Amino acid sequence: MHSTLCLFLLLATLPLYARVDTVRADDGAYKQVHTARTAWEESVILAPGGPCVLKSIQMYYAGGIGTDTVYVTGDAAEGSIPPTQYSWPYNTLIGPIAVDVKAAGWKDVDVSASDLHLGGFDRIVIQHRTYSGKPLFGQDASRSGNSFYFDPTTPNTNFYNIPGIFYVSAGDYMVRVIVEYSYPAPGKGSAPPPPPFLTDVTIDAGIVNATGNVLRSDLAWADVDNDGDQDAFAVNGWGNDKLWRNDGGGSFTDITAQSKILNNAPTVTPLWFDMDHDGDVDLFIANGRKEENGQETYYQDRLFRNNGSGVFEDITAASAHVSSCARPSL
Repeated sequence: MHSTLCLFLLLATLPLYARVDTVRADDGAYKQVHTARTAWEESVILAPGGPCVLKSIQMYYAGGIGTDTVYVTGDAAEGSIPPTQYSWPYNTLIGPIAVDVKAAGWKDVDVSASDLHLGGFDRIVIQHRTYSGKPLFGQDASRSGNSFYFDPTTPNTNFYNIPGIFYVSAGDYMVRVIVEYSYPAPGKGSAPPPPPFLTDVTIDAGIVNATGNVLRSDLAWADVDNDGDQDAFAVNGWGNDKLWRNDGGGSFTDITAQSKILNNAPTVTPLWFDMDHDGDVDLFIANGRKEENGQETYYQDRLFRNNGSGVFEDITAASAHVSSCARPSL
């Protein structure tokens, strides 16, 4: 049974207005700093209340001066602990950011140029390394459990001696982020975003049959022409399969004839893969059977090689991979 082929665009209601707000855990009253240890990490986890754009980072420094290097990272950890420097190469959202600290006190770092959009579901983490005589994050007297001091090198005897031990900070780091909420709630914070909705653009995209109606077909997607977008192979069988080139901008062109993909059999499953490792995808079609007057005929599968110019060559026989099919025994 074939399903009707429909394309939908995921849309969301745009906000009418936005509002800047502060995401923080500290109470604003400085009390202490850690003893600086070489290349340890201070990390604070912050959770924006909804979809927003990160505008700036505010950090209260104490314990030393000099250039601090700050990272804004994704929350790659499960549970309550933050990610570490081992994940910075692939988990950094903004950074490294050089901050010139000349005295104890607040520093406000503008990161609006990064245009970092946060979906409101995941937390973000502000991190840096500590060194003797260098800047440390100031702490308040509370302890909400969102601030950590991490030793990256000592084997953890409680975890298979894998290097790395987390310590919950005695106080909350005085580190905050300024965000612009896309859907601000009355007063402060974020309201839930409106639910997204889908718009059927199948006909506008041009993926229709000869009469202009949507296709009833299974579909296999692949970037046939290596232009960076997904093209569509629509299953109909008996020489009626279609290859649609994605032209970008939401439009498709039927290139079946020029592709020379012709399968005069009951197409069941198309499979795209780079058979010959030449950088473009080839097509394997698993065919089904046909029953007439109580007799079943099983049809040979087909293999088409992509020649890289929009043309496919049927190499089923030459591949010597698929022999003529006999009726299977049960």
